[in-house]
Order: sequence, then structure tokens, then C-alpha cells
Amino acid sequence: MEVYPHAWLFFVPFILVSAFVMLNLFVAVIVDTMANLGADGEETDKQAGPETKDGELPVSKDEIERLHRELAEIKAMLREQSPR
Repeated sequence: MEVYPHAWLFFVPFILVSAFVMLNLFVAVIVDTMANLGADGEETDKQAGPETKDGELPVSKDEIERLHRELAEIKAMLREQSPR
């Protein structure tokens, strides 16, 4: 400092700017990671198929009728097998 008394005029702004750049890089990495996690979640939701607002998968009337018929057949088989 004896040889160059105004050297601090260069080093202080340099240190402040470099600290700001490093902080900005850390924030950018965190924001990018959060954006990628959000995009992965949306992609998984699209692959899962359609859902109702309750979060359950929609079932067609034909599927419900087929399940009722199967249930009736199973009940009939159980009645035939059960001893009276």
C-alpha cells in the first residue's frame, strides 16, 4: 500500500463483483434444478394417463358392467359350493 496507495480502488470492486457473480451462479444452479424437477413431474403425470379431479382413474360404464357380471358369477359359484 505504500507503493500504490490507491490500489484498493481496484481490488474492492473486483472482490464485490466476483462475489456477486459466484452468488448468481449458485442461484442459477438451484433454479435450474428446481425447473428440471418440475418438468420431470409433469412428464410423469402425462405418462400416467388421464385422471379425474379426485385423483382416481376414470372407469367406463362397460368396465363397471363387466365387473358386476363377474361379481355375480363369483357369488353364484360360491352359493353352489357352500354346503346347506
